[in-house]
Amino acid sequence: MARVVGGERGGRVLLNEGFRYHHNRTARDKIYWKCWRPHCRAGLQTNVFDRQGDHNQAVLVLGASPHIHGEEGEFLDYSETLNRMRLQIRGDPTLPIRAVYDREVVGADARGVENVPAFHSVRSTLNRTRMQQIPPIPANFEEVLIEGVWATTQRESRFLLEQDNFWQYVMFATDQALREHDAQPSTLMGLSSHARDPTISF
Repeated sequence: MARVVGGERGGRVLLNEGFRYHHNRTARDKIYWKCWRPHCRAGLQTNVFDRQGDHNQAVLVLGASPHIHGEEGEFLDYSETLNRMRLQIRGDPTLPIRAVYDREVVGADARGVENVPAFHSVRSTLNRTRMQQIPPIPANFEEVLIEGVWATTQRESRFLLEQDNFWQYVMFATDQALREHDAQPSTLMGLSSHARDPTISF
């Protein structure tokens, strides 16, 4: 089955029956692909889909021409390994990329360590993957918007209590911490910023 995976330089590559293709052009009703090797004139046509979208979307091959070389086994192993690491980072962008890489090396015994690329060859790609998951740094407090996974804990419980961009403060706490605070009052912490000078107030 044809599928789109991340390439060696962060782009997208189409894989089909052991061969890889680069995007050639998109027509109204199909996408044209060409073999990544310059000397090979093999081509392939698929249905139209979002090439930058989910890796698991359906790709239907409408036609293909033969190659003049063998399958790309080594590259397929590389791509599968790289995609496993990218999926881990997408699932939790707070993970250090070195820890993600080391986890893949430790788990490579059954698959073969030779299929794991060198860290320096994937570091930039993994960094780009993580940056795609992290919101851009706001220029000022008025642009601060905390929502989605950034407003919850890793267990998807509420964490953001209140945000007021006019008064420039944000308050965080878990429900359990609030219950403990009600039972035994102590301190309540908030973050504020005035004149570009972040402070912690109690």
